[in-house]
Order: sequence, then C-alpha cells, then structure tokens
Amino acid sequence: MYETLSTIQTKLPGTAVFGGMLRDFALGKIRSFDSDIDLVSHEPAQEILAAIEIFQPTVNRFGGFRFVTGAHRFDIWSLLDTWAFSEHLIECRCFEDILQTTFFNLDAALYNLSSRKLFLGRGYEDAALNRILDINLEANPNPDKMVRRAISMLLNENVGFSPKLCNFIIKHAKSNDVFYLDNNIFEKIQLHLFRTPDKVFRLVQASIFQDDVY
Repeated sequence: MYETLSTIQTKLPGTAVFGGMLRDFALGKIRSFDSDIDLVSHEPAQEILAAIEIFQPTVNRFGGFRFVTGAHRFDIWSLLDTWAFSEHLIECRCFEDILQTTFFNLDAALYNLSSRKLFLGRGYEDAALNRILDINLEANPNPDKMVRRAISMLLNENVGFSPKLCNFIIKHAKSNDVFYLDNNIFEKIQLHLFRTPDKVFRLVQASIFQDDVY
C-alpha cells in the first residue's frame, strides 16, 4: 500500500488520500484496515490515467479510475470531477474545499501526500473521539446507499447517529427492506426520535427499549 502511494505521489504530486481510509484510522482501525483507498488529484483525468497505467486501471462509475495492488483497491479521480463540485453545490477554490463535499462528517478528512499535511472538517476530532456520525453535506445522488452505509457503521463501528442523520434515515430508508427489518434499526430510530429527538442515537442505548418495541 505505502509503496503504491509513494509511486503515485512521485508521478502525481498534487494528490491526497481522502475519506474512508482516514476515517477508519481515526476510529482506531489502523492495524485492521482493509477498505478501499480513495485518492483525489489536482491533475485532470487524462494525466491521472497516464500516471497510473502501470496499475492497469479501469474506469469507475464516478468518472475516476480503479485499480488493485496487493490487498488494496484504489479509487482515484480529478478534484474538479468531485460530484458536489461538478453539480455546483460547493465552490472549489482550493484543495481543502473538498472537505465540504462529503455526505458524512467522518469522511471529511484529507491527507496531502506531498506536504504530508492532514486537513479535517469542522468538528472532526470531537466527532471521531466520541464516535458520532453526522451529515456534512446532505445533497447526495444516492441517499439509499448513504442510509445503508450509516447502518453498516452503526453495527460494525459502534458509532452513534446525530439527530440530523436519524431524521435523514427515517426519510430515506425503505422500511420494508430486510436489511433494516433484520436489525430492527428503523423502529429503534423512530422510537429514539419520539423519546429523545435532540440526543445522539446509539444502538446500545436503543436496546434498553427493546421490550417497548416488541
């Protein structure tokens, strides 16, 4: 992984690690990290492709490129092709503006490979310390996917949901989907919003009310 990142940094010096890898590290998964590695570059797509052709990349559905080296899958794309920029939801004035484009607050992290500087979204450190998942930019082309990601993190990463995220899930979750019904997540969030709408939802706390749900 680190050898691949070093190669990319040499060929594409205006490149940074973004999002999921840094989130997992912030949540204490440095040794057990096995997720995809997202990279964003100042360079246009054609320059990125030329630089990474040794990795035999394929085009991903977001207009960037995907390749695998060792045990890790990499996704890399051009900064200006970021969805929120291309849709003119956020203005791209500098590299760090990408921190405003993530749906989840804990994805708003950027590590510049050349300068070795880490940039975090507002309130990131407190949210990571307290394991609170919140909405950073609500606009998203696939809200159902965001709901599924949130539920997965709730079950596997022991995060809590902000009230804003709870309401988003109630609005966009498909209540007849077995993914939610199997874990009774939908009902527990509804009960939480009814009883304590201004507090963070945590699955451990939700289990206290299990008898009320059934």
